[in-house]
Order: sequence, then C-alpha cells, then structure tokens
Amino acid sequence: MTTVICRLPHGLTINHPEDYSKKVTLSGANQDQRFKRVDKDKIILLDGDYGVSEVADDFWAAWIKANEKHPAVLSGAIIGVKGKSDADKVAEEVAKEKTGFEGMKETSEVTEAGKGE
Repeated sequence: MTTVICRLPHGLTINHPEDYSKKVTLSGANQDQRFKRVDKDKIILLDGDYGVSEVADDFWAAWIKANEKHPAVLSGAIIGVKGKSDADKVAEEVAKEKTGFEGMKETSEVTEAGKGE
C-alpha cells in the first residue's frame, strides 16, 4: 500500500485512469484533527495539516503516472510515500510550502475588498 498525504482541505476523489469505475477518496486536511495539550488540565483541538489515505500500490502508480502534471501533484498538495512514518516525515518537510488552500491567520483583518491582510 502507498500512503498518500493530501493537504487539500476537502480531500480529493481520484479515479483509476484505465477503469473509471475504480476510485479512491483521499482524506483531506479537514479530516485530520489533532489535539494539543496546553497545560495539565486543558487540551485544545487543532485544525489538521493533512489527511492520510492508504491506496493500493498499482492504483497509485497508474494514477500518478497519468496525472503527474495535475496541479495538486505539482503543488505538493498530494504526495505518495511508503508507510505512515514516512508520511509524517514528508509532511513535516513540506509543511511550510503553500498549497493555496491555507486558512487566514486568526489575527488577519478583513479589508474593504474582503481579503485578509
């Protein structure tokens, strides 16, 4: 199995390029919820950074070969690795790279044009 990291908030459903009846839904960052201990009595829930899905090796190889120029692949929003431990390492390495789907900072103010600063 290939472990696929998906940094898109909503995930993505991918179809096998040779048989469209076969599909896999990749979990997105919104499905990843982690807890952070603030102190001994308080735990908060953080938004996730990425979703993790297990995809059959042959399915992933066929999909990535047919979609190597897909915007989500080129941006690093979808990355296939071998195993969950590799997924955590790779996700940590690319965490600062922007996908374009990052949320606004909590301290951002909304301008008249409606865009965060």
